[in-house]
Amino acid sequence: QGQLMDLQEALLAACPGGSPSASPKSVELPESQLHSELFGMKQSLSKQDAVIADLQTQITALRAQSSYLNQLSELREQRRLETQDEVLRLKGELVSIERRNFVGSELERAAEEATQEAERLEQELQKRDQSLKQLVEIKMGMELHGA
Repeated sequence: QGQLMDLQEALLAACPGGSPSASPKSVELPESQLHSELFGMKQSLSKQDAVIADLQTQITALRAQSSYLNQLSELREQRRLETQDEVLRLKGELVSIERRNFVGSELERAAEEATQEAERLEQELQKRDQSLKQLVEIKMGMELHGA
């Protein structure tokens, strides 16, 4: 009988509004009704436990997904930085190549100018040789005619 009273009090405390509003001592519920309501409460608690377990599973899945997304984000950032480093390296290499090409073209231009100058000097030397030969011939001719 004491257990029934305790169950009735627990039932009334757990389900306010679902039970009669009279105090538990003034209203006595039949034992079958108490067992029925206790069974309903157990089913309700069982459903709540299932919902809690499902929510915990979802939370665990979300944490795993969040961790995975963080790893992907870190990998993406690492690849971005590696790509950026590679771009900078290639730009530096391009600048070096352009510098070598510029120096090469300057050397080619200077060589071309030197070649043109050498050709000009050679032509001038040939003209002087011809002039000198002509002067030698004139001098020899004068010496032959004057002697």
